[in-house]
Amino acid sequence: MVDITMQLNQKGGFKNMDDQNNLHIGESLYLKVDETEEQAIKSDEKSKQSNVQEREYVAKIVEITDSYIYISLPTNIATQKTAFITDGTPLTAKFARKDQAVYEFLTKVVQRINREVPMLQLLKPSSDHIYRIQRRSFVRVDVTLNAKLTIKNDPSNVTHATIFNISGGGLGMALKHKILDLTVGSHLFVDFQFTLRNGTTVQLRQECEVVRIQEDVVNQRDKIFVSFINMLESDREKIIRYCFEKQLAQRNIRSS
Repeated sequence: MVDITMQLNQKGGFKNMDDQNNLHIGESLYLKVDETEEQAIKSDEKSKQSNVQEREYVAKIVEITDSYIYISLPTNIATQKTAFITDGTPLTAKFARKDQAVYEFLTKVVQRINREVPMLQLLKPSSDHIYRIQRRSFVRVDVTLNAKLTIKNDPSNVTHATIFNISGGGLGMALKHKILDLTVGSHLFVDFQFTLRNGTTVQLRQECEVVRIQEDVVNQRDKIFVSFINMLESDREKIIRYCFEKQLAQRNIRSS
């Protein structure tokens, strides 16, 4: 077994002076088990499949101390069932920030804490051993979702669109009708919804800023690309979770 404690102490780090890479209670961690340790997972399905979608999990940070991170029991993203991870299992953890960066660190399970709400205790890395791994944007996935668009300064200016890709940072949409006076920098509200793997339907009304317009003279269905602004982090986390689930499903289709 790889000594994760040694890796945490020896691996060269990227220091982020604005403190963006510090962990916060309530945010989601996306976890992946070290491939050499996949046998340590005892899923509630009693399965030992080696497919990557069976080894990725999401959990909430519920408590942080100087040395440890305490998380809710991880949920398998593919099956939406609780995973049981044995003590000492190495993990790679990721989390996203509103600056559209994704951060990663190495950790391992110390022990399970059996309280009224069970938790896992993880080894906490120092902030200079948390690495920015994606600077430009969140994971973007192809989708087909309906949306209603309303110009912020003109509530009567409403049209509909099809969302063709989505990320934690914004949307790509094909307009069903042209919007008069729409320019780069315009602000609009986008109403849309999506369904998570566990059956939960998420409905959002989100303020966005147009960052690019791609005209389609032939089909008269211009494409616009927008970034989210003034977004609640709880809503962003729902979108990130949806993107992870879609990415896993698409990866599963390609490998079948």
